[in-house]
Amino acid sequence: MLFTPKLSASMSHEFSHQLALLLNSNISLQKSLELLSEHRSEPKWQDLMQSLQKQLTEGYTLSEALRRFPEDFPAYYCSLIRCGETSSRLATVLEQLAQYQKLNLNFKKKLKRAISYPLFVLFFSLCTSLGIIVWVIPQFADLFQKAANQLPWITRVLINFSQKFSDLSPLIFLGLVNLSYITRWVYRSCFLVRWHSAKIILKVPIILNLIQLSELTRWLRLLSTQLKAGVTLFSALQASEVAFTHLYHKAGYQLLLTELHSGSSLNKALTESTIFPHGLIKLLSLGEHSGKLENLFDDAATLYEGRLENFLMNLTQWVEPLSLLLIATLTAMLIVALYLPIFQIGELL
Repeated sequence: MLFTPKLSASMSHEFSHQLALLLNSNISLQKSLELLSEHRSEPKWQDLMQSLQKQLTEGYTLSEALRRFPEDFPAYYCSLIRCGETSSRLATVLEQLAQYQKLNLNFKKKLKRAISYPLFVLFFSLCTSLGIIVWVIPQFADLFQKAANQLPWITRVLINFSQKFSDLSPLIFLGLVNLSYITRWVYRSCFLVRWHSAKIILKVPIILNLIQLSELTRWLRLLSTQLKAGVTLFSALQASEVAFTHLYHKAGYQLLLTELHSGSSLNKALTESTIFPHGLIKLLSLGEHSGKLENLFDDAATLYEGRLENFLMNLTQWVEPLSLLLIATLTAMLIVALYLPIFQIGELL
């Protein structure tokens, strides 16, 4: 395996798309790689193109050359390229791969849009609240010092919290840093912690739906792409394991592959794995009996892509107003706590 900087997802998509265009223009593979090397100036892009050209010159096929870069081109990618080479449909396979990569990129962009705004609002509100607690509230505490016992309870609680937080902030910061380091170390070194954390996360309905829809969508589209390229069903199912990134789902999918290895039907293996919805199992079972799994996987992928898109759209519509409500509530509490005594200042003093 060669060690070169990892390509970004957009670069991998561009490689597939541009190479397909060049091959469809009846340009040889070696010449296409030369043209691609001139397309971008990034060192990692140049290193990859030069390495691929060198290996082709030495007699390796494109799929064999790509296998030396597993971080950029996973097993399913190389298998599809191999099928394209043996069937003389390399350009068509690259087009299908480019389409699959584009769908993945679009999903990631939609997911980022769905969560970036709420996270920004929460981060901004947290920073603002900490700033008020550390710098603003102490000023009001001096103003209200003479009437401390007559202050509203919310103001007394806020002032006491501000004083204790300011005194203990160095210890709190060091404690959080150490806690995050220890948590990260325990999570990485202990499988049981990762396993139970994965199961707990799935108990949150929103997170469960997001993980399940995203991973099933990737899995169905990847299977559809491979079957269209001529990969056998079992090989496609093996290569599609990369679609599952959640630990619980990966374990369930490995159980499916074990069942298939032992001679079980696809329907039974899907049922035993416990990670697939009943409706999808029934749909794929019909396709298995009819012998039209390729078309069925494609239709199911389109169906789940639509569900995922609707879910992300609904998630954005719900999370944004909830985030605004949270920051508005927090701001209102601070205003009431700090300015209510001012409105009563004549009576207090």
